[in-house]
Amino acid sequence: RWHRGFVNSALVGSSFGETPLPELLRALRASSAAALLQTLLVGLPGDEDEVDFGPAIEALQGLEPWSSVVSLHVGGFEYPDEAEISWTEIGPIDGLSKAFPRLEALHVTGGGIRCARPDWPTLRSLTLETGGLPEGTLEAIASASWPRLSSLEVWTGAAMYGAGAQAS
Repeated sequence: RWHRGFVNSALVGSSFGETPLPELLRALRASSAAALLQTLLVGLPGDEDEVDFGPAIEALQGLEPWSSVVSLHVGGFEYPDEAEISWTEIGPIDGLSKAFPRLEALHVTGGGIRCARPDWPTLRSLTLETGGLPEGTLEAIASASWPRLSSLEVWTGAAMYGAGAQAS
């Protein structure tokens, strides 16, 4: 979506041809048109049955900090139409805090979401949708300092999909 000559929000995913998702993300970051991007939605990285967001997350974490982005959704796909949550792998998301230092809303959809030391001082909303949240991730979220957080939604999932966490 464009606003006053700049990209305000963007969806980047596999429907954009043969270019790998990490390369598309790096190109978007390098574009002067995306200098004021506020909302980034990372869609499916490919047409495989098993979807791995790890390379896309690594690419995001390796970018020059993107201060204009205040809303990030990794795993922007329609389930069950495009993919099942259990068919996807997210991996570690801790490094996203350095890549997006002014992030206010983080939404992650997929399997294997791992977070050891959440450090998002500007985050107001966190949503983790997964079929199986590892135990360490829930413990890290519960013990983190969230000075501005006002909305928290965490799906713990089922043991058959890797859930090791339960709220008590």
